Amino acid sequence: MFADVPETSELLEFINGHEDTQPLLVVTDSGTKGLGGPTRADRVTDEATDFIDFVRNVGRAADKQLGGGTYGFGKGTLWGMSSCATVLIYTKSTYRGRPVSRFIAMAHTDPYSDGKLKYTGRHWWGRSDPDTLIEPIDGTDADQLAESLGMTRLRGEATGTSLMVLGPVATDTAETVEAVIRRLASSALWWAWPHMVDGTIDFEFTADGAQVPVGRPDDHTAVRHLAEAYRRATLATERAEDWPWTQDVLRMQRPPLRLGTLAWRRVQRDDLVSGDDAPVQLSAHVALMRRPRLVVRYLPVREDPNGQGTVGVFIAEDDLNDRFAKAEPVAHDDWSASNMGLPKGTRNPVKKALELIKESFVAAAVSIGGGDGSSVQQPGLVRLATAMGDLVLGTGDAGYIRPKNSSGGGTRSLSVRVVGTPRLELVDGRPVARFEVETNVPSSAGLPVRVAVEPHVLTETGPDRDSALEQPEILKLELGEGFNEARRGILVDLPGRRSFSVLVSVPMDTAVALAVSAQEEAD
Repeated sequence: MFADVPETSELLEFINGHEDTQPLLVVTDSGTKGLGGPTRADRVTDEATDFIDFVRNVGRAADKQLGGGTYGFGKGTLWGMSSCATVLIYTKSTYRGRPVSRFIAMAHTDPYSDGKLKYTGRHWWGRSDPDTLIEPIDGTDADQLAESLGMTRLRGEATGTSLMVLGPVATDTAETVEAVIRRLASSALWWAWPHMVDGTIDFEFTADGAQVPVGRPDDHTAVRHLAEAYRRATLATERAEDWPWTQDVLRMQRPPLRLGTLAWRRVQRDDLVSGDDAPVQLSAHVALMRRPRLVVRYLPVREDPNGQGTVGVFIAEDDLNDRFAKAEPVAHDDWSASNMGLPKGTRNPVKKALELIKESFVAAAVSIGGGDGSSVQQPGLVRLATAMGDLVLGTGDAGYIRPKNSSGGGTRSLSVRVVGTPRLELVDGRPVARFEVETNVPSSAGLPVRVAVEPHVLTETGPDRDSALEQPEILKLELGEGFNEARRGILVDLPGRRSFSVLVSVPMDTAVALAVSAQEEAD
């Protein structure tokens, strides 16, 4: 069928090769609507333009949706897989209410010139036409040609599209066709497993007539946890704790928007062994997805400080699908808020969703000592940040002040700081963080000294005092000699180094910190 082959194409080398050793890759979707609509791209039509979009046009408007795609560049990977950049296209669909069969071949080369004429490098082979030069072979001729070439998955009344990639294995690599098929089967498992869970797509792979197994999500050591997270995320309507699972609906407050659902859990590291063919070795990751339920990316999140693995799924709200789609690059493998092109200062739902996902893992499960000295595990109930820097783990937020009456260039050492590691306790069944605060008041300082203590939520971006998150509260002050509780803070009446305790409530799934400062009250 290749009566005329451009000199710039590598197709001639493929055609002149040994027939028995030329590799072929056939990709078929059956039970879909196929590539229907008109075949000419120069005519205005109000019908679906699936055939035109796939065969005639390169790329399309970002606001045009086709079969779940967003920009239409993904088809280029098919030609990129071919050693001669050539693909045979056979489709069965409908046009103007009648069934149609179509067959056409298409190749890509670099743009070139022939005399004074310039060419794009796109080539088609099919039926000659005086207006368009090439139209697809249609009807029974298309069916018979496809059958003779081994494209046999669309027999009878089945609709869909079958694509034959010529030479999918480059001659300069040692990868076999079977290895390519196995890699594709692995990719289907890792990137399209939501469709396996929902039963919307049945995948089948063969190499030289032999079946290549496709893993089942629920049977895979690591993916089974993703599958369960997906089921829970699709059903979540509000925040819920169902140990060891956490389900949450992530929302933006201004403007009020439901961004999507998140479901996750901690697992043993051995349960996340992903295998050599996995695109990512899971340790602490959340699978990001939107409609049409293909995994966009495995987003790394904060590691569990206790050494467990973390696995979860976030599903973007269907009503925001277009916004999340605009945040994706051409490869559809990430969400980048900067891709949306929003005016400066505009609230960005994609950016907010990613922030909320990461903040969900700032808090970590910890162990609490029981009354009998044993360690009582409280996953899902008590969480406190253990890796958020000095505010929580070490020196804390400290305030230093120069005394009002100081003269010259000297500075006296009035200071206050959080010391040690905050301890987590259960008080009346509630998680409470105990902060130890140390003051250092020089003898020359004016007494009394006023100490201010303020608990707040801590996120990856810093203190969060203004959000709709539940804020921690001071439940109790345990003061010793030299301290007196006042309406605004704590008064220190004696000089020297001394300490007191602050007991702070810990809202669920929240990291808390304590800001402290000191100031002389005397003139």
